[in-house]
Amino acid sequence: MKTSLGICLATAALAVGLSGCAAHTMKPFDSHSAWPPGQGAAVSVIGVRVYGETFLNDREEGLSLADLRLWQEQTAKAYGESGLFAGVESSSIEADPETGVPVGSDAGIGDVDLHADVQIIERQQVNWTMAVITGVTAYIIPSKVTSDVTVKTTIRDNKGKVLGEFTTSNSVVTWQQIVLIVAMPFQYPSTVERQAIFDLNRLALIEMNDKGVLVPAPAAKAP
Repeated sequence: MKTSLGICLATAALAVGLSGCAAHTMKPFDSHSAWPPGQGAAVSVIGVRVYGETFLNDREEGLSLADLRLWQEQTAKAYGESGLFAGVESSSIEADPETGVPVGSDAGIGDVDLHADVQIIERQQVNWTMAVITGVTAYIIPSKVTSDVTVKTTIRDNKGKVLGEFTTSNSVVTWQQIVLIVAMPFQYPSTVERQAIFDLNRLALIEMNDKGVLVPAPAAKAP
């Protein structure tokens, strides 16, 4: 009995040690896109607020604070590197862990020229049967997780007028199989997801710039 238990434990440890996973996006960012779209002559300061939602097999799940702040970081990075703004003030709308009530909802709406409300929605689809089969076969039979990521951005001027609404989306597919251990350092799922968030914001910023909505209205002249 002890020998059988030892073999089982050793097999399980080997499976965990040798298991591999790798992710990729369905629509890679076009490296030939006009990025950064700004030419270094920006004068506007923008306040960016990020909030997010996650779903697992169509059931809403709680979004961890760490993930929300990671999404905020990638969003602020895209806005900062775009060259479209003289300054970027970024915040995330976080929920109180006890009440679920959003806090910090007033952050990022101070004395700025433009406001961007960025809603990031992640919908994961998991086939639990295949996931179990992957585990019991020591990751020989593969399974996958698909994460559909959508970034919805609303741009307003400093008076609250909506200047434009933009939606970008992509899918991150994560495969789990023993042979993928060699790909993990290059296509680690969390790294691919961070890049996907960054790229979706980049696409939104390119579209905003193309449509000319990032130029604030001139201040009214005193009579």
